[in-house]
Amino acid sequence: MGKDRLRIVAAVVLLAAPIVAGYQRRSPLILLILGVVFLLNHVISKWFAWRVAVTDGSVKQKIVVSIIFTYPVFCVLVTILFFIGFALSFVSYSGVSFSAFSGGDLYLVAPFLFITSAIGIYLNVFDGPVEDSASIQRVDNKSDAESRIYQPLPFYESKEEIEQVVSRGSTEEKAVLSFAVGQNFPDWKYAQDVCLRLAEDEAQVVRVNACMGLAYIARTKGRLEKHRVKPVLLRELRQSDRFRGSVLDAIEMVNFYMNWRIASKHFKK
Repeated sequence: MGKDRLRIVAAVVLLAAPIVAGYQRRSPLILLILGVVFLLNHVISKWFAWRVAVTDGSVKQKIVVSIIFTYPVFCVLVTILFFIGFALSFVSYSGVSFSAFSGGDLYLVAPFLFITSAIGIYLNVFDGPVEDSASIQRVDNKSDAESRIYQPLPFYESKEEIEQVVSRGSTEEKAVLSFAVGQNFPDWKYAQDVCLRLAEDEAQVVRVNACMGLAYIARTKGRLEKHRVKPVLLRELRQSDRFRGSVLDAIEMVNFYMNWRIASKHFKK
């Protein structure tokens, strides 16, 4: 089954949970649990963005936002769906009573949580992010297990150093370069130009990381040229398959920090 179909299945199953609960006239207290289920799936769907937040120290802020804003929104959504199911229940039941809260409510929620979380983890944790975290570098030609080390992003002090990597660097060096200039280089426009040039590279990992480099610029500098950046992001979104989730993460970050609405249909709940 394709990834898009899996996403549709997960969405249908998730939306069905509160409708089924309402149809069976479960205790309204189940809405609090269903809100957590929706929130958990939301967190999983933004897995790479959470990893970035851990790296840049903004994870506490994201947790606060999720608890104060996102969770109540999901509670409102599940309440609406719950009462849609409740309205449908009049086909089979009479009266307006609800069941008392019990362990049966947890058993009802469990399969919905398992199915949607399993699909979400598969799509976003195992198959989503570019392997290619900003802090991973290849240091020699040994096997993958022996050749990866975790270290801070390289810091480029001059444009000459950057140009050398762009023109003669390895795929690994160019893949990390986008993160480095996006995070650390003070000239946002030059950093943007570097990422846009890397977005034309023949290696997909370099192109996808270039998209994330643009997102880093948006986050650290708050500046990007939409007429140049938007076509590149949309093109990579169309062409990318294996790393589509990472491109969507990059676009979402750009939208958030620049207050844009690129590919907004992909983020509608």
